[in-house]
Amino acid sequence: MAGIALLMMLIHHFFGFQYYRLDSNWFYEPFKIAGVSLERIFASAGKLCVAIFAFMSGYAIWINRKKYIGLKYVAGRAAEFLLNYWIIVFLFYIYACATGDRRPDAGTLLQNLYGGATGPGFPYVNVAFAWYVCFYIVLLMLSPVLLRLTYRLTWIQDVFLLIFLQFLHWGMQISGIDSAFHSISITLISGTLIASVFGLLVAKWDVFGRVESICRNHPTALGCCLIVTVLSIRQIFLLSGINTGLSEALFAGTFVFASILMFKHSGTATIRKILIWIGINSMNMWFLHSIFFTGSRPWQHILYFPHYSVLILLWGIILLIPGAIGVSWIQKRILSWCKQLSGVLTTSK
Repeated sequence: MAGIALLMMLIHHFFGFQYYRLDSNWFYEPFKIAGVSLERIFASAGKLCVAIFAFMSGYAIWINRKKYIGLKYVAGRAAEFLLNYWIIVFLFYIYACATGDRRPDAGTLLQNLYGGATGPGFPYVNVAFAWYVCFYIVLLMLSPVLLRLTYRLTWIQDVFLLIFLQFLHWGMQISGIDSAFHSISITLISGTLIASVFGLLVAKWDVFGRVESICRNHPTALGCCLIVTVLSIRQIFLLSGINTGLSEALFAGTFVFASILMFKHSGTATIRKILIWIGINSMNMWFLHSIFFTGSRPWQHILYFPHYSVLILLWGIILLIPGAIGVSWIQKRILSWCKQLSGVLTTSK
C-alpha cells in the first residue's frame, strides 16, 4: 500500500503545483475535463497520499501494539527514523556545498533536523517535503497513550474520540496557533493525526476483515469501483470547500481497503513486487524527490525533459531508484555501526 501512496505523492508533486516548477519546465496537457487537464485531476487525487501514509502508520501501531506500548521501543523507533532522515539531510547539505547552491544557516539547519523550515518555497537546499518527520515523531510519542486509551473504549467512545480530535483541530485553526510556530504547522500535524487514530481504530475493530468477508463476489471490480467513487466524492468535497481531517481519514481508509481488495485478488506478481519494493523504499523516495524542487532546482530540468506526463512519472521513478538504493545502503551501514557501538559500550559497563 505504501508503494501506491508514494506513486500518488509523486503525481501530486510533479503535476499539481505550477509554482514548484521553473518556467522552462512544462508538460503536455492535451486532455481536459471542464477545462481542467487530466494531469491536474490526478494530481489533486494524489494529495490523499499523506492521509494514506498516516492511516497506515496508525494501523501498524495497533497491529504491533505490544511493541508500541513500550517507551523503549518507541524511543528506539524514533531514533532510527530520525537517523535515516538526518543522513538524507546531510547528503542534501553536501550536495549544496558541492554545487555552490544556497545552504541553510546553522539555526535553520537545526530546524531542518526535525522537518521544520522545509518546503519548495524556501530559497536554500532542503528536504522539501519533510514536515511529516515532525508529525511522525509526535505520533510515536503519543502511541503508548493512544494504545492505553483505546484499549478501554467501546466503539461508540472511539467514534466520539475521532469527533473530539476533529473539534480540537478546528479549535487550533481558529486560535491561530501556527503563528507561534514559524518553522512547522501545528494544525497540519493535528489534522493528519486524525487519520492515524482512525487507522488504529480500524485495526482494533478489524473493520477490513469484517467488510471483506461480505465482499467475496467480484472483489476486483468492487475495489476498482470503490476507488473511483471515493476519489470522485473527495473531489466534490474539495470543490465545495469541505476538507477536514476526519473526511480525509475516512477517504484514506476506504481507499486503502479498496486497493487491498483489488490487488489481493488481481494483478500480476511483477506489479506486486514492484509496488512492494517502492513501498519498502517509500520514505527514502519521499525525501529524495525533494531534490527536484529545492534550491536552484537544476535536477528539475532533467525530470521534465520528456514533457509527457506518463514518461515524466516513469523517468522520475528511474532517477530516484539509484538514490533510494544508495541511501538505504548507507543507512543500514550506519545503523549497524551504531548497534555495534552500543553493544560494546553495554559490555564495557
